[in-house]
Amino acid sequence: MVYRAVTICSSYELMHKEFDFIEKISVKNGYPINFIKCQIRNTLNRHFEQNGNKTEDIPGRKHESKDTMKKEQIFVDLSFVGKPTELLGKKIIKLAIEIRLQIHIQPIPRPPPAINKCFPTKDSIPKELQSNIINQVGCKNCPASYMDKTIRQAIRRFSNL
Repeated sequence: MVYRAVTICSSYELMHKEFDFIEKISVKNGYPINFIKCQIRNTLNRHFEQNGNKTEDIPGRKHESKDTMKKEQIFVDLSFVGKPTELLGKKIIKLAIEIRLQIHIQPIPRPPPAINKCFPTKDSIPKELQSNIINQVGCKNCPASYMDKTIRQAIRRFSNL
């Protein structure tokens, strides 16, 4: 509803009236007024930032420099092992802020790789025991060849030849 109000309204006065209407409807539906105002503010901020409008034009928005608005975001994968992963992620974020303010590092906890990725449990099947194979048999007397697909094991298929 907030996005609709932003796109439809032609002035801040009309947009303000629309926001009042949204607040009335939301309060009647049981939402707390602080939550409603927070949602309107967050949605407005996202909309103006995505569309490249000046954030100084947003009512109630603190003036921020362009350096703090445009941050390079870097994602870092961390193996999740519980609380230590969260602490490491916070330390990485603080370190990045101390080194360079234009960088925002976002740690992403991921599960560690499965044990079967490190140690394959299956042995490879010898070629003569494989099934569902495509084979080509060449003629001994001429350059012609025969190609087919068989569901039988290779050793059984060629034992009949």
